[in-house]
Amino acid sequence: MGACQGHLFTCFAAALASQALLGTFQFNMTLIAPKASRMNPMNWVKRTFGLQGLTELGKSILKVVLVGAIGWWMLSDYAREIASLGTEDVGNAIAHTGRLAAVFLLVLSFGLVVVAGVDIPLQAIQLMRKLKMSRQ
Repeated sequence: MGACQGHLFTCFAAALASQALLGTFQFNMTLIAPKASRMNPMNWVKRTFGLQGLTELGKSILKVVLVGAIGWWMLSDYAREIASLGTEDVGNAIAHTGRLAAVFLLVLSFGLVVVAGVDIPLQAIQLMRKLKMSRQ
């Protein structure tokens, strides 16, 4: 139980730190309260099929394609090595599998860092556009 609490605390601290690094360290309890206006189906349709919804859909598709392409590239590059794991003795095969998993996770997470490096400025630009005041 103690190890689980440690991981939960680490995740909670990472969530708070990510908000603080983006410069928006706020917690608003009123956002949790239910609102009847949020249940309007027309608002959902506008939000889903509007420009921002379609932009988010495009970004999500690109993320899946990027991570899938990196995974495919890694699997095809290491296919012989993965196939030869069955010929190794159990101890070496487990250690080898651990090293391969670490390499895979590192390369895939680097791909997600690239996605975040592109996504964060885009989100900031969208927010500035949304907050921009109109001329009078």
